[in-house]
Amino acid sequence: MSDRARYPLVAVRRSAWLLALVGAAACTPPAASSAEGPATTVSIPSAPLATSSGPRSSRGGGLRLVYGVVQAGSAAPAAEVMRHRLARWGVDAEVKPRGDEIVVELRSPLSFEQRQSLSRPGRLEIRRCDDDRDPLAGMSPSTLPDGIALETENVSLGPGQYGTRHFVKVSRDPSEPPTAARQRLEAWLHRTFPGTPMALAGLVDTGGSIVGFRSYLLHAEVDLDNHAVASAEPQEDRTLGGGIALPLVAVRLTDAGRDAFAQLTAAHQHRRLAILVDGLVATAPIVQSTISGGRVQISLGHGASIDDAKALASLLADEPLPATVELQSEELFHD
Repeated sequence: MSDRARYPLVAVRRSAWLLALVGAAACTPPAASSAEGPATTVSIPSAPLATSSGPRSSRGGGLRLVYGVVQAGSAAPAAEVMRHRLARWGVDAEVKPRGDEIVVELRSPLSFEQRQSLSRPGRLEIRRCDDDRDPLAGMSPSTLPDGIALETENVSLGPGQYGTRHFVKVSRDPSEPPTAARQRLEAWLHRTFPGTPMALAGLVDTGGSIVGFRSYLLHAEVDLDNHAVASAEPQEDRTLGGGIALPLVAVRLTDAGRDAFAQLTAAHQHRRLAILVDGLVATAPIVQSTISGGRVQISLGHGASIDDAKALASLLADEPLPATVELQSEELFHD
């Protein structure tokens, strides 16, 4: 399975304001368009997403998946979220908490990608970039581990104000999975800057392969999350012409979410705003004007399918998983 198939691409925008993605060819996040003008979209990876609900099978048996819940006491609420996800996909399944485990008994087909999405957190966050600080400024490139590089970028610090800020980037070895490169950089950041809120964005080449990750310094506070989402629906974007249809998720914010987003963008103009999906920065555009419409689109980009959009919509429309769950075992069962 290719990187593109396993890690669909994510961009975030509203109808008149495209939040362009950070890509391998650009170190500085592009600015969002102010009103009607389009912006350039560059691809970055997200986590696996897909869905295909097969026909419901007759009773008699199926596949049993047992998940361990990392946080004690969180099995019941996590099981409820997983139950909602399976129901949205049309999968015939029973989900039962058992101590600090969750038992999922499947009686209709579930793809590998769906299984990945089932245990995915599904967490949406909107947070401000903390460009007033630069904790990496004192680092010497010679002290960095192999594969990790120190780079600089120019950032907007307010109307008419700009500054140079540092970030670190890890290059992925072609022989390692993307998660290994991400974990290497995260581990180094946690050791070197404990307690400092940083997040990573994936970098891809022109062919869609994941080539590394870069860091962002963020404010600790989450300004908006899944609770601001009123609805999320899969759609297709045909505005590119040439018969190209890109899958997307149309998100409508709640009244409270719309008002909070408008206040946030009004107070944070000419500064970067990070949008994260499951802890990865999907985009960090410069806010050019107040955004008050309460509608956001998440475009999955080339290589993704409408099934990917359906799966992402189902994740964002529900509560995120309240705990980390890990697959422990799987076996066939018979009634």
